[in-house]
Amino acid sequence: MNVSELTAVSKHFIEYKQYTREPTGSKAWFNFWKQERERCLKGYSFGSDYVSGYEYFYLNYSPILKTEVIHENIGGQNQADRIIGFPDYWDGDTEFFNYIDDAEKSGKHALLLGSRGKGKSLKAGSMCVRNYHHIANSKSYCFAATEGYLNDDGIINKAWDTMDFVDINTPWGKRRQVENSSLHKRASVKQTSSNGVETEVGFKSEIMGVTVGDNINKLRGKRGKLIILEEFGNFPKGKTGWNILRPSMEQGQDTFGLILAIGTGGTEGASFEAMEELFYNPKSYKVYAVPNIWDEGMENTECAFFYPAWKNYSGAYNKITGESDKALALSLIEVDRKLVAGANDPHALTRRKAEIPNTPKEAMMRITGSKFPIADLSAHLAEVEMNPHRYKNADYIGKFIINKEGIVEWKLDSEVEPIYQFPHKDNKMKGGVIIWEHPYKTNDGATPYGMYIAGIDSYDHDESSTLSLGSCWVMNVMTGRLVAEYTGRPSAEEFYETTRRLLIYYNAIANPENHNKGILDYFDRKNSTYLFCEQPRIVTDINQKSTVNRKRGTPPTMEINSYGRTQISDWLSAPAPGQEEDAKEVVLNLHKIRSITLLKELIYWNMDGNFDRVSALGMLFILLKDREKIMIDMESTKKINTQDTFFSRKWMKQRNSPFKPSLNLR
Repeated sequence: MNVSELTAVSKHFIEYKQYTREPTGSKAWFNFWKQERERCLKGYSFGSDYVSGYEYFYLNYSPILKTEVIHENIGGQNQADRIIGFPDYWDGDTEFFNYIDDAEKSGKHALLLGSRGKGKSLKAGSMCVRNYHHIANSKSYCFAATEGYLNDDGIINKAWDTMDFVDINTPWGKRRQVENSSLHKRASVKQTSSNGVETEVGFKSEIMGVTVGDNINKLRGKRGKLIILEEFGNFPKGKTGWNILRPSMEQGQDTFGLILAIGTGGTEGASFEAMEELFYNPKSYKVYAVPNIWDEGMENTECAFFYPAWKNYSGAYNKITGESDKALALSLIEVDRKLVAGANDPHALTRRKAEIPNTPKEAMMRITGSKFPIADLSAHLAEVEMNPHRYKNADYIGKFIINKEGIVEWKLDSEVEPIYQFPHKDNKMKGGVIIWEHPYKTNDGATPYGMYIAGIDSYDHDESSTLSLGSCWVMNVMTGRLVAEYTGRPSAEEFYETTRRLLIYYNAIANPENHNKGILDYFDRKNSTYLFCEQPRIVTDINQKSTVNRKRGTPPTMEINSYGRTQISDWLSAPAPGQEEDAKEVVLNLHKIRSITLLKELIYWNMDGNFDRVSALGMLFILLKDREKIMIDMESTKKINTQDTFFSRKWMKQRNSPFKPSLNLR
């Protein structure tokens, strides 16, 4: 691309402090500004190259302050000054603006996810100002969760700077007296006629900044030429907000304006559930879709637009042509990440990857409020999604039946639909059992009691106003691997019965959350309470002030749940059993997880959402930790029974069951 031709007028301004030296009011002057307006509205074609109107306006009429060295002092501080300049041409910007252009022309909306340092707020503010100066009666809204994203160094302040510059240095300036506040400017004035009637006259275009806070209804009824959702990852109920906006911007197949959601990787406190949903399922939300060329292994899928860190990375692009050097940029980013990985902060690398992401998956990593190793989990999630033949396609999907002899058997059933998506859209999905490893059998066909343990998060009512599900995990304590999952929300008793059969099938002992009494009562009616552990002794160690003492299971208090998550985190980052001590690559326990939904719950976990799989897994690890504590206590008192350690306690002993151990049906 001939960048010099594209930015000729901004270069002229820098040299002469004016866009044209044609006499003001002359025909040549009028023709120049008519041409410039056309380019700002319709784009600019030169040869085989084309840039959109938004990009042309951004490059030539959106000034920025640049540092210019006045006197270079070798070995010391240079004398410098801040001067008015214009954005450099970047090939990544052309891709972004062309995406916006295509979305608008297609009657679709747009979503941008990207790295820090790409000037997204400046570009978005410039888009608003372009409409303000060139489209009469247009409304541009800038919504943000907090005012800080609008003011200070935010999108609105950047827009006002550009607006002031255009008003002063072009004939496009607009008088604005009706609305001229820190968050709202409207191009119009009030005039009073000779008979005292006051009327509003002018271009009547406007730009408005709105802080949403926790009130997502502020988005309702807004019809604009352009609506920008700044730092969309921070929006409360992001999907709800998007669906509130769309009806005011659409009617049938007609779209009246563009909604642009912007997300930045590494945003503190951001939760990217909504961003991820819209990004990877764009057509469901009328977002313009493009091929996913950024996530490895997802080339045949569609997504919204991503601006990777390696695009126009500092020191790795040609400042004359704006062309990115991908190979050099990736090598520089890798060096940077290795340096960060050496920090004492365990979340430092996660934060760095999110701030300078090379893929959308990296950008959407949650960096605060989690104890879990987000970077490693995200990398493994990508591995699982890229290799379905090794993971999802290797699942055993089916249901449990009870044969004529009263034995629980496993039956493959392709009609069972386990829940593979997270976040899920409703809580009316029955779900199903997923098995990765069937129970171990001895020579006599039995599964050793206690070889498998489980954790359960259940519910009492068939219907719920939340998106809560029931969940149960089974682990082989000898291998440390998760071998089965049951997550869903059928009727309460159907969930209880399927869970009961799952435990019988593995001859497992389970630790249920015991604040829901329904599952405890059901198991008691079925003479199956032997499948539940007594309240672990470790519960009182976790919360010594607690007076909760229930016969079975664990009370899910804040302290206890936090302890369970800590144990999960420790297990995830620990080397998986069975590795050689001198192995070149250490395989962690998290690398053995096959469940996409569990990986996503761990990655996106926060205090406010429904993360039922994590809750159930926490119960499992509380039971596992209690087992370890019992063994340590017994060793200290030298009362170890080599054949009966963990299960020597009264509550661990199996009561008579109406069912015999199942046969190995694999």
